[in-house]
Amino acid sequence: MLKIMENLHGKSLLLAVSGGLDSVCLLHFFKTNFEILGLKKIAVAHIDHALRNEESEKDALFVKELCQKWNVDFYFKSLKGILEKGNNLESRAREWRYQILQDFRRNGNFDYLLTAHHGNDQAETVLMRLARGTSISGLKAIQKFREDFVYRPFLHIPKQELKEYAKKYNLEWCEDSSNQDTSFKRNSFRLKTLPFIEKNFPDYLKGLIHLPFIAEQSYRKIISCAENIFNPLVIPTENWPFPYEFCPYKKALCLDYNALHSTINSFGKAEIFRFWLKNQGFHFPLGEKGHLFYPFPKNRLQFRSILVEKSGKGLWFFKLDSFSPLDNLYLYNASADSVRETSVIWRFRQLGDFYIVKNSCRNRRKWSKWLQENGIPNAVRDYLPLLAEGSKIIRMGCPTDFVNNNSL
Repeated sequence: MLKIMENLHGKSLLLAVSGGLDSVCLLHFFKTNFEILGLKKIAVAHIDHALRNEESEKDALFVKELCQKWNVDFYFKSLKGILEKGNNLESRAREWRYQILQDFRRNGNFDYLLTAHHGNDQAETVLMRLARGTSISGLKAIQKFREDFVYRPFLHIPKQELKEYAKKYNLEWCEDSSNQDTSFKRNSFRLKTLPFIEKNFPDYLKGLIHLPFIAEQSYRKIISCAENIFNPLVIPTENWPFPYEFCPYKKALCLDYNALHSTINSFGKAEIFRFWLKNQGFHFPLGEKGHLFYPFPKNRLQFRSILVEKSGKGLWFFKLDSFSPLDNLYLYNASADSVRETSVIWRFRQLGDFYIVKNSCRNRRKWSKWLQENGIPNAVRDYLPLLAEGSKIIRMGCPTDFVNNNSL
């Protein structure tokens, strides 16, 4: 008998059902245990990837008829014309599938989206990640609960137990022919590697299933330790050398470079720092390229969607895909009393900009020099609002905020 440990009393559940053995067991279990579990509502969602022609249409019809037979609400979406065969097909199909399933969950006010991932899926994932190289973070593998309300109640259950459950209740299901295609890496592990382990080393399979739960507990302790080490090194936004609200990257982080270098330059700290960065939203995958952030770059480094830059006393991290600068300064000029009917305007920096240094024998200096001396990272210099008269910079920031520097 299948068992789950979580309290789902009063919850509404949306079940992702493909029509295969695992998901049919998922539907049967929650339908037959609806009252025992004290559930509020269950429904089924089926996504047709439209990649197997008549076979996928038959699967959709099977799930629909099963829902009618068991009196369960049915949500359906076809991806016909959206997905085409090619590179990263599995990844693209998964992305579309979860996007639609989450739309169904939100629109239907369901508490959780349930998938039928089981223990063998967990073991496959662990093996694949070990094969390509991974850290303790990767060993967490498939998560039982996710922040986006995805819940996998069978993740601790071996597939053999699901087969026995289906046999006990005379369940019928569909077979996906694409699951036999060993050109997909996961299928190769599923059809060749895992059966060998299960047959010859059954205890190893149990260990592979249980390993992610141990890794998850250890990872939480590491992150807790990392926060104690690295959180104090974060430079708060109010201490940035430019107004935070004008940072063109909505996801940005600044750390004290010297303190960070001193901290991380001890045994084991680089990997802990990588974990901490991932927890902050800056993911550097394990591997040669993934460790380019340490030793730190002399100036700047771009890795995928992350830009790392050393400027002044700070080491800056920017997510390039969070880029959202001010479009223009029209409203600044329209609303600022100080610039009306004068040659003074709000604009972004230009070639030849300078500023006047008060009480100095050499009172005219390049604006680029001021930016450099004050630790303004290159990544933001072109997006800071400047009040200027010709090439002379008067202020930086906004009409009511002077730059926090006595030299201007």
